[in-house]
Amino acid sequence: MNSNAITVGLIDDDEFYTCILTTLLELAGMKVLFQAYNGKTGIAKLAPLVIKPKVLIVDIEMPVMGGYEVIDFVKKTWPEMMIIAHSSLTDIKAQQKAIDCGAVAFIMKCRAVTDMIGTILTLTKDPEQ
Repeated sequence: MNSNAITVGLIDDDEFYTCILTTLLELAGMKVLFQAYNGKTGIAKLAPLVIKPKVLIVDIEMPVMGGYEVIDFVKKTWPEMMIIAHSSLTDIKAQQKAIDCGAVAFIMKCRAVTDMIGTILTLTKDPEQ
């Protein structure tokens, strides 16, 4: 794996979806630093990392600690981290709430994974290149 690979953290309670997304992100040359199946566990895995992921993908609807709470906490604790919210929710108010909490983008789960990869590449593109 490329040492300049985009680093990603993934917090989603759907283990099957997480596995597929991780595989596809890695095939696209990204490095998934951790996976967590609820927000509380995600923050517990994120906190001790010396090198934080450049991008954090957060599901909105999760048990224990939901996505909005995770996004809000992460943006207050690590404001430089880019967060992409994703969910099967189609309500524009839910999408706007994720952005208001600090997400830089919202991608519906029904969209192709290529949308997720394309969004990550666009958000992390070095303006000098």
